[in-house]
Amino acid sequence: MSDDKAVAVVEPVKDLELQPMSTEEIKRRVERVKSEVLLVDTIKKDLLIEEDEKKGIIGDYGTIPGTKKKMLYKSGAEKICMAFKMTYEYEFTHIDLPNGHFKYVIKTIFRDANTGAFLGHGLGSCSSMETKYRYRLDYETVGDVPQEYWKDRSIAAGMQVKKIDGMWKYVKIKGKVENPDLGDLDNTILKIGKKRSFVDGTITRTGSGNNFEPDLDDHIERKEEKKNDPAPLPAKVEDSIAKRLDAAAKDWVVKTKLGEADFLNTCFDVVELVKPTFAQDFKRLTYKQAIRWPEWDVGMLASLEKKIGEVAAAGNA
Repeated sequence: MSDDKAVAVVEPVKDLELQPMSTEEIKRRVERVKSEVLLVDTIKKDLLIEEDEKKGIIGDYGTIPGTKKKMLYKSGAEKICMAFKMTYEYEFTHIDLPNGHFKYVIKTIFRDANTGAFLGHGLGSCSSMETKYRYRLDYETVGDVPQEYWKDRSIAAGMQVKKIDGMWKYVKIKGKVENPDLGDLDNTILKIGKKRSFVDGTITRTGSGNNFEPDLDDHIERKEEKKNDPAPLPAKVEDSIAKRLDAAAKDWVVKTKLGEADFLNTCFDVVELVKPTFAQDFKRLTYKQAIRWPEWDVGMLASLEKKIGEVAAAGNA
């Protein structure tokens, strides 16, 4: 029996040399890109519907608060995919995190609807550790909301109003607590991760970045929260809120001796505590935009005024 062994000799792979494109090929590619950019512009103008909250139109895209940038929603991305004749499929990974938390990582794979050829992919993730899922507000029920409230909301005197078991109740917010029902969020977190991945891939593959930013992720949650909100504030209450905000901003400077940036951070702390699904919107606002933010209500103002008093007291201690 021979002791000789066969040895496979593998020749090193030489680096592939990129072949220069001809002038005609470059022109063809440029024209193709120009046509796709034009297609996105046409889709936005003729096919997509812009959000209009005053008219109750959610639409396919909307404006990022405090900027002129447009964010693309899932419905808009679906229409763009139809126009570009793209199909899509998902791959997802479920990751277990400590203390019962979890995370989904989603890849959206895009293909040519006619040939099945791979066109690109998008990535997105969502986790139960995100603030809006990890925490819930801890409420203390104070009493029933009287009929007079719907005519003059200033009588709430700093209390929040929340629908509990189909009835409107006065509540006081005690703070944030860990969400004990993480399992109820599984489907929601999966869907949000899918949406982030899908919109990301649509914008990237179609070169829509000049027209759109990805959805801010709380769009769906924000709309659902507004469904449970009372009717819009009467004009006299809105005027009262604006005056109290102006007074709060002045009190901040006088009582705390701190500047606008610190006041803005304090306002954000209040928004994150009382209306966490609005927090990322608020974080993008400037000082002037923050004190004219339309989501302020008497309950949030009461929390802000209390916070100003606490900061002032700490500074004078």
